[in-house]
Amino acid sequence: MTMGVSLFGCGIWAYAAKRSLPSLIASCTFGCAYLCSAYLIKSNQNPQLGHDIAVVSSALLSLTMGQRVLKNKSYRQPLNIATIMTVSGIVVGGYNLNKSLMYRQPAEIDWDTDTKQQLADNLKSSS
Repeated sequence: MTMGVSLFGCGIWAYAAKRSLPSLIASCTFGCAYLCSAYLIKSNQNPQLGHDIAVVSSALLSLTMGQRVLKNKSYRQPLNIATIMTVSGIVVGGYNLNKSLMYRQPAEIDWDTDTKQQLADNLKSSS
C-alpha cells in the first residue's frame, strides 16, 4: 500500500515539476498495481496472487527505473527519486517474492497410525 501511494505521489510531483505526462501515467499505473495487490492481500481473497502482482510490478519498476539511473548516471546522487524507486522496487519485490513462495509451499501431510501401518503393509507386500 505504501508503494502504491508513494508512486502516485511521485507521478504527480513529476508532472507538476516537469509536465511529464509519461511519468504521471507510468507512476499511476504502477501505483494502481501495488494498490490492487495490497487489496488482495489485506482482504485475504487471494493473497498469493496479490504477492505475485507486487513481484511483477516491482521487477518492472526496478528495470525501468534502473535503466534510467544507469543512463543518467544518477547513482552518484543517492537521494535521487529514480534511485530511491529502483532500490525500493528491489526491496519490496524481494519481500513479496518471499511471501509468494511461502504460499506455494506444500502443506505437511498429517499421518495417523492407521495410514502409516497401511503404507508399511503395502511396501512389505510389494517387495
